[in-house]
Amino acid sequence: SALGSLTFAITMASNSKVYLIEGDSPLNAAGLAEKQDTSALSAAPTGTYAFLFHTIGGTSVGRIGVLTSNNGSLSGLQDINNSGSFSSPSITAGVLNTPSDPTIGRGTGSFTDNTTTHFNYYIVNANNIRFLTSDLGAVGIGRAEKQSGTPALSGSYAFGTSGDTASFLGGVNTVGRFTAGNAAITGGALDTVQDGNNAANAQFTGSFIQNGNGRATVTFNFSGGTANEVIWMVSPSRGFMLVNDPNTVEDGTLDLQQSTSFSATSLNGQYAFLNSGFTINGAAFPLDRVGTFIPDGSGKLNLNETVNSSGNVTGGQVFSGTFQVSGNGRAMATINQVSLTNNDFVFYLISGTDAYVLQNDAGVQISGAISKQP
Repeated sequence: SALGSLTFAITMASNSKVYLIEGDSPLNAAGLAEKQDTSALSAAPTGTYAFLFHTIGGTSVGRIGVLTSNNGSLSGLQDINNSGSFSSPSITAGVLNTPSDPTIGRGTGSFTDNTTTHFNYYIVNANNIRFLTSDLGAVGIGRAEKQSGTPALSGSYAFGTSGDTASFLGGVNTVGRFTAGNAAITGGALDTVQDGNNAANAQFTGSFIQNGNGRATVTFNFSGGTANEVIWMVSPSRGFMLVNDPNTVEDGTLDLQQSTSFSATSLNGQYAFLNSGFTINGAAFPLDRVGTFIPDGSGKLNLNETVNSSGNVTGGQVFSGTFQVSGNGRAMATINQVSLTNNDFVFYLISGTDAYVLQNDAGVQISGAISKQP
C-alpha cells in the first residue's frame, strides 16, 4: 500500500469476526474484520438498509437513516447531527455502482441531500455493507444493515455510542441499557465519559414515538434533565442511534438483550476483547487494547492483552481481576494493574456472549466490546 507494510495484533472472536489493533509505531488504530460471503460480492446490494455514517472534515457529522437501493439508484431518509446542529433532510439522489472488483466486493457510490457525499463500499454479505468516505478533506466510516421483520423498538436493549465534542475528536463514550414498550422507556441506566468527565450508573426513564419505517424519536429523563435520541431500527433486535445534542456528535448501535435477568454466571468462558480511545493528560494520548477476557462465572477474571499506547506496542501481558453482574446486565470489573479505580470497567450485556464496554474513569476516553469465542 501507499503506507508500506502494516502490522496488526488480532484476536479471533469467531471464524467470521476478528478484533484488531494496529501494531505500528507511531500509529494507533482499532477495528473489526468480518468474513465476506463470496457469493454476494459481484453485484451492488439491493433493498432497504438502515445505516450509520460518521465523518470528520470541516465539521463533525453523524447521520443515521434508511437507504433504498434499486438497480443502482439510491434514495432514503435520514437524521443528521452536524457539529450540534440537528436536521432531517431526505436523500434525494444517489448511486451504488456495481463492484469494480467482484473478487473483493469493492464499489463506489454517492448520495445527495443538501450536499453530496462520496464513498467507497465493501460488501460483507447481502445484508451488510461497510462505507469509507472518499471526499477530499474528510475522513469517515459507516455501515448499512438490511432491514428485516418489523423494525420497531420493543423490548430491553443494551447500547453503545461514541463521538466528538468541541474539545476532542472521540471525546464522548456512552454505554447503557433500557426497556422500551407502549411508548414508554423504563429501567434505563447508563455510564458515560465526556471530555474526561465521567458519570456512573445514571438512572433514567422516558418516552418514545415509533414510526412505521423503523424510525423512533426517544427522550431519556434523568433527575437533572433530559436527553434526546433518534433510533433507526434494522430489525426488532438491532438498531442505530444518534444523539440529538448541541454539544456532541455521538452515534452508535443498540441490540436486544437476550435475557431478562443476568448474574455472574452470565460471564463465563473466553471472550475476544477490544478497547480503543485515549487518555487525557493536557493532550490526548491514544491507547488501544486487544486480547482475551476470561471471567470464570463466579467473580474472578483474567485479561490477556496486547496494548498500543501512543504507538508503543506491548504484547503478552496477563492481568487478574474481579467482577460482579447486576440483574439488568450491567457488570463492573476491576483489573489489577490496568484499572485506575475499583470497578471502572463497565459492561452492558447483550447476552452471555456479547457486551458493550466502557472504561469509566475520569480523564479516560476508552470504549469497546467483548464477544465470546466458540
